[in-house]
Amino acid sequence: MAALTIPRKTDSLLGGAIPEYYDLPMKAATKVFAGAMVQRDASGHAQPAAATAGLVTFGVAQASVDNSAGSAGAKLVRVAPVPSYFDNSTAGDAITIAQAGSQCFVVDDHTVAKTSDSGARPVAGIVQDVNAAGVLVMFLGMTGDMDVDATARAAAAVADGKAVAAASTANAAVPKASVQTGVSSLDSGTVTVSSANITAASVVFVAREVSTGDDGALSIASQTPGAPGSFIINSADAADGSSVRWLVIA
Repeated sequence: MAALTIPRKTDSLLGGAIPEYYDLPMKAATKVFAGAMVQRDASGHAQPAAATAGLVTFGVAQASVDNSAGSAGAKLVRVAPVPSYFDNSTAGDAITIAQAGSQCFVVDDHTVAKTSDSGARPVAGIVQDVNAAGVLVMFLGMTGDMDVDATARAAAAVADGKAVAAASTANAAVPKASVQTGVSSLDSGTVTVSSANITAASVVFVAREVSTGDDGALSIASQTPGAPGSFIINSADAADGSSVRWLVIA
C-alpha cells in the first residue's frame, strides 16, 4: 500500500490509561498526516512510519504537521502512544486473530503486516485484536520511558463494544521484555489468571472476547509477582461471565 497523502481517522483505545500525548521534534523536510503511525529515526526525529529496518514506532499522529520546508526539530508533531486500529496487509501477510499477542510489522504509515519481510520491516507493536475496524496495535516504542499509574490503568475504556483495561501494581518504568497472552473466563465477575512470569512493573491489558450479556467495565484488581505469578481480572458486574483475552508485558 502507499503512504498517506491525506489525514486519516485512526480509532484508538485507552485514551486515559497512559500518557496521552508526546510532542516530538520532526525530521527535516517531512510531513506527517493526522492518523499516521509515527516513528523516530536514528537521530530521534519523528517521521511517518515506513518499512525501514531499525526505526522505532512510537504512536499515532494527532494532527497533520508540515515540516517540508523546515530543518530537523523546527516543528513538533503530537503523538499518542495508545492502542490504535490500522489497515491490515493482504495475502500471506494478512494478520488474523491467531496473531493476537504477537508482533506485527510496518508496511507504511497506516498499514501493518504479519511478517517482517525477512527483516526489512520494523516492528509496529503487538496485535491486540483483529476485526472489521482493522488491526488493533499496542505500541511499545515509548514503554521504556513512561510511568504507569495503577489507578489510571485500572480505568476502563469502551470502544466497538469491547471494554479494555490495563494495570500495574506501582508507578514504574515498563520494561521491554516478554509478552504472554491467553483467554480466561470470568466467574461471577472475577477470575484469577496464572502467568508464567509477572513482576511488580508488568503491564496487563484485557479485552472482552465473548460477551454473556452482563458486561461490566473490566479492571485488573491485583498482581502477584512471581515465576509463576498471577493477576486478578474483575468486572464491575458481579454476574459477568464473559471470556476475556489478556496480554502481559513482563
